[in-house]
Amino acid sequence: MITLILECVLFGYVLIRRLRSDGEIEGQPLGMPRGTVRALITIAVVSFPFHYLLANEPTPSLITNAIFILIAFYFQNRKKDDNKVNRMYDYMKDEKYKLDKDDLFQPLYLPRYTVRCMLLALVVGIIVYNEFGPDFTFETTNTMIDILSIILLFFFGAFLKVIRTRKEKRELETRMDTLEGEKELDRFQIMQVMMEEDPGWLAQKGKSLLSIITLLAVLFSLILFSIDEDVIINLSFYTFSLRDTLLLLINVYYGYRD
Repeated sequence: MITLILECVLFGYVLIRRLRSDGEIEGQPLGMPRGTVRALITIAVVSFPFHYLLANEPTPSLITNAIFILIAFYFQNRKKDDNKVNRMYDYMKDEKYKLDKDDLFQPLYLPRYTVRCMLLALVVGIIVYNEFGPDFTFETTNTMIDILSIILLFFFGAFLKVIRTRKEKRELETRMDTLEGEKELDRFQIMQVMMEEDPGWLAQKGKSLLSIITLLAVLFSLILFSIDEDVIINLSFYTFSLRDTLLLLINVYYGYRD
């Protein structure tokens, strides 16, 4: 219930800011600031143990492992966003859209470091409640398998991103060579021309579609956990848990969007 309330409040706030005249961020999933969907997903998972804490029930091991690994992924990813190359890229975008650096939105349209502080507060709250509240246990069944699954899926997502990046790089080089042959422009002028070109439909909508699917999959998984229901899919070579599989999709998304 806490997770649902928190997600509704955050999503409502984000949606209101997104619908404002200056709220759309061009080129980002759902037109929202970079990292917003990842922030919503991470906050939902990290706050979910309170459902079990208040009900005095053990937290499933997959949830526990997902929390700490997702936090590590999130903090590392946000750290990478602050590097020099990204700052230079942001500056070029500022020049194009006539924006000041201070006007660029952070995830959830909140001030810088707010999401990270929220995640730390949630983890500290869980630890404090567990220490001073009723006796509480965390399940540890198949812990190593859970962790390995999370890491492998993250690297699978990263592998898919490498494939996509190489494809985009080849297309970029081909386009630059074409413009260089057609027009007497230097490389910087060619980059300006390319930035002003409208991307294709898939490039515009693909990120948004992937973000929506991942967010809905994670929320549906958490709902199944909260009502203690699951769908078991039996194949000849393996048995799948629907709620576990949907939750693990987060890691593919993180690897792909990192």
